Amino acid sequence: MKDYLLYIKQNRGNYLRSLREYISIPSVSADKRFRKDIDRAASWISMRMKKAGLEKVKAIATVGNPVVYGEWIHHKEKPTVLFYGHYDVQPPDPLDQWESKPFEMSVRDGNLYGRGVADNKAPHLSHVLGIEAILKKEKILPVNVKFLIEGEEEVGSANFPRMLKANEKLVKSDVAFVSDGIMFSDAPVIEYGLRGLVCFELAVKCLKKDVHSGSFGGVVDNAPMVLSYIISRMKDRKGRIRIPGIYDKLRKVGLGEQKILAKSETPTSEILENTGAKSTFGENGYKNIIRTGARPSLDVNGISSGYTGEGMKTIIPSEARAKMSMRIVPNLKADYVKKQISTFIKKIAPKTCEVSVEFPDGGDPVLFDRNSKEYDDAKQALKETFGKEPKMKLVGGSVGAVTDMKQILGINSIFTGFALPDCGMHSPNEKLPIGNFLKGIELTIRYLKKLA
Repeated sequence: MKDYLLYIKQNRGNYLRSLREYISIPSVSADKRFRKDIDRAASWISMRMKKAGLEKVKAIATVGNPVVYGEWIHHKEKPTVLFYGHYDVQPPDPLDQWESKPFEMSVRDGNLYGRGVADNKAPHLSHVLGIEAILKKEKILPVNVKFLIEGEEEVGSANFPRMLKANEKLVKSDVAFVSDGIMFSDAPVIEYGLRGLVCFELAVKCLKKDVHSGSFGGVVDNAPMVLSYIISRMKDRKGRIRIPGIYDKLRKVGLGEQKILAKSETPTSEILENTGAKSTFGENGYKNIIRTGARPSLDVNGISSGYTGEGMKTIIPSEARAKMSMRIVPNLKADYVKKQISTFIKKIAPKTCEVSVEFPDGGDPVLFDRNSKEYDDAKQALKETFGKEPKMKLVGGSVGAVTDMKQILGINSIFTGFALPDCGMHSPNEKLPIGNFLKGIELTIRYLKKLA
């Protein structure tokens, strides 16, 4: 590896220039105004994959944004690794909280700053650059590789499963490698399970229009108060979800697994520092590492109703809406949870108002075999790259594409990441240590060689 480490060091400037070009493309998938930039980002990563030596590179069309595919398949008896990433990014808002322009990558105190440096342009670009390094030096890869870089991860990957099913033979692989997670401040990570996600929008309509609170207060119902009542019935102050059936089928975490997870427990002080919370809050009787990875959670993401401008407007609002989400764990299924939520809301909703609930696409949880050879090789490669044994973790978040690859292709994913806990994913001043970007290149090389 000494030759490769020297090669990476010598090409550091070229790597940063490539990443700077990539970051400069504002490929925001949540806003249709950026559609041309989505196409530009897909074209850019296609170009960079070809330059690295990947073959049959193409953009696979979907109903939404294209998925970029590339491969290097020259071994009949060797395994095939499928590298997954996404070229779309979160909106940069609020812009006034950025210390530098979000789409002009800057370097400060050893960190790269810009929208997408952590999530997920730098991580998946590091895999492309790792492939390039091996092909430059050896002209041949130790195993077969494929790439899928999608453009809708930040909006739920709705078209990704359909793309997989339509191209199942093309993308068939033995294991997937995903670097879209967050490592620990003191050690690398392998995330062997992810929670699923059920999002829903709860709407309450009590009146045909907003009315005067003096004329009608005490006579008609109040939409935001009804909404608040319904939300308050969903979860108690002990952190337990009160929707029936949610806890009936959960996978139990054994003592052995609890000991493994305990090694990745984030100190409460760090949680409070990162979030600004006064204290932690969650389901009684469980450690935070179990709460975020192996137990379901329910949250309000946003509420809208009535007048919120300057001064007062004494009205009774006619409507109120809340966007909510539930993170689900094995053995819950998204469709089952949707049914339970709908039934519960219908049962408790007052007759004075119209109450409705709508569900966009949801995703099931996923659990991987952490005792496989692919995982052992990844553990060793991570240890050699970062100098510390990786910690094993269940992830509180959801990556729909990872679940799709498990369900449709039947493969495990090595789910890791190079971003630190304070990386600011989805926030202003998103950052990634320069060293971690370069270590992503090193890790790619080490893992492919071990897998061979």
